[in-house]
Amino acid sequence: MTADSEKFFYESYEMFMPRAKFTNQFDSGLLEVRPYQEDYIDDYLLLLSDSMSFKIPPYDYINSKEHFLNEFKLLKEKNTFEAFWMDDKLVGVYWLAGTEIDHLAVAADYQRSGYGAQILTRAIEVVFQNPDIDCAWLLVVGWNSKAFNFYKKYGLKVKTMYKVPYNNHIN
Repeated sequence: MTADSEKFFYESYEMFMPRAKFTNQFDSGLLEVRPYQEDYIDDYLLLLSDSMSFKIPPYDYINSKEHFLNEFKLLKEKNTFEAFWMDDKLVGVYWLAGTEIDHLAVAADYQRSGYGAQILTRAIEVVFQNPDIDCAWLLVVGWNSKAFNFYKKYGLKVKTMYKVPYNNHIN
C-alpha cells in the first residue's frame, strides 16, 4: 500500500480472457463438480478462510455463516456457485457475479498442482455459456501477488489497474 494525501490506497487489477483466446477445456475426469449444498457450508467457509488469508483486513468467514448461508442460497438459485471435490475432499470453489468471476478459492493442499487452472477453466466455460458474452473477467488485489501471477500465467490480461482507497475496502 502506498500513502497518497494521507489516505492509503491499494491496487486492484481488472483481468480478462476474451472468448476468442480461450482454448482450455475443463477435465471432468479430474474433479467432481457439485452445486452448492448447505450440508457443506462449514467446509466452504473453512476453505475460504484458509485460502483468502491475503485479505486486509482479514475477513471472518467462519463467524459469517448466516451471511454466507443466504448468499450461497441465492447463488445456487442462479446456478452460479460450484464446488470441486476429489475423493470426498473439497478442492475448491468459485462463484460468479454476472460475468465476473467473483471468488475463486483452492484449498492450500491442492494449490500449485493444476487444480486452480481447472477450476478457473470451468468458471470461464460457464461465463461463455452465454453466447452474447465476449469476455470473462475478474478483479484481483495487488497485494495478492500469488493470485495475480497465477492469472497472468493462465493467460488473463490486465485491462485496467485501479487505485482504491483502503477505507473503501474494509468489510
